[in-house]
Amino acid sequence: MGLDLSARLLARGWDVRYVPEARFHHSKDPGGRANPEVLLREGIRNQVWYFWLRFPTGIAARRIPAYLAYDLIESVYRRQPAAWFEGIADAWRGRQLVRPYRESLPHWILPRVELNRGRMHLRLLVGQLRKRLAALRPGR
Repeated sequence: MGLDLSARLLARGWDVRYVPEARFHHSKDPGGRANPEVLLREGIRNQVWYFWLRFPTGIAARRIPAYLAYDLIESVYRRQPAAWFEGIADAWRGRQLVRPYRESLPHWILPRVELNRGRMHLRLLVGQLRKRLAALRPGR
């Protein structure tokens, strides 16, 4: 997961930059992960693991429910609510696999790692809700 790698590099004194000119070739996974429901489920699982592995317990306990709420709305919008439940179940079932890798980031790096992700997700959510509600209004 790129987010996890970036966070760990930042915590070790490396710098991470966004380079819009960079080009990447993403090969398709022959294992069938191109399935949108699988991608959504694994993204939810990975998000839970990321917060649990990299954030102090108190912060993770606040972040996980907030991001799960966003992911639930996204899953319902994509008409794949089962992916949300399965992602959470996968995270729970796999907790023993990832437990040895838990290494909370130092407090000083957390603001850099987060970079307003929560606020960005909230703005995206509000924007999508407005768009969907406008489409439901009579006369459209």
